[in-house]
Amino acid sequence: GALLGGKVALFPAREVAFQRMAAASGELSARRLEALGAAATGQVRALVAPVDALMFPLMPAKTFAKSIIQLKEGDTIAPDRLMEKLTAAGYERVSMVEGVGQCASRGGIVDVYPVGRSSALRMEFFDDELDSLREFDALSQRSTGQVSAAMILPAREIILTQEEREAAAER
Repeated sequence: GALLGGKVALFPAREVAFQRMAAASGELSARRLEALGAAATGQVRALVAPVDALMFPLMPAKTFAKSIIQLKEGDTIAPDRLMEKLTAAGYERVSMVEGVGQCASRGGIVDVYPVGRSSALRMEFFDDELDSLREFDALSQRSTGQVSAAMILPAREIILTQEEREAAAER
């Protein structure tokens, strides 16, 4: 880490167990996605990975990078288009966001709990303009502070493009 200026992240191995523990494996997957996100966005220069971490295939780096959603106040994007991007990035659409990897929409408001964040995000739109971007507590649903920009990492380790899904369906 000293040679690279501390810009190193751990890419942990997946949990290999016959009986899955959803909470533990979800947390581990989130840590893996955070490490990949840090590498894809240049926040780290190297990933330290045990051999076990490399035994499972990963999505292509280009697919991962294209799945990262960058938002800032004033951006122009339709709320329904943002929801499409979130679900394509592996987020589960729910009626109310309560945990990491979930997104919800009602009217001109989109909520998402991004991988790698300690709180959820609430985006308020005026037509197709991102008017307000705030953090909120998923338990109380109360706003905890304004943010000017946010990076939303993919919520899954494998994301298939439309073409890949169609090809798989044909096979």
